[in-house]
Amino acid sequence: MSRLLIIIALLLITGCEKTVFGVPEDQWSHLTPQQQSQVIDAYNQRQQTKEQNEPIMAAIGATTTILQTKNLNQ
Repeated sequence: MSRLLIIIALLLITGCEKTVFGVPEDQWSHLTPQQQSQVIDAYNQRQQTKEQNEPIMAAIGATTTILQTKNLNQ
């Protein structure tokens, strides 16, 4: 399982190819249905985490902008 996650992570980092749930199409077709299901579950988890973190990331961005503006004005 951990090997699969490492492979998936590496695939996500590589180029801007067409992907299916973050996996390049050509590699997706070689995955077993069980592996595809694991990829889909991991993808959905990442998306859910990203959505949950959006307000926090927006607050961090706003805070950073405010601090940078204050530093420029000093």
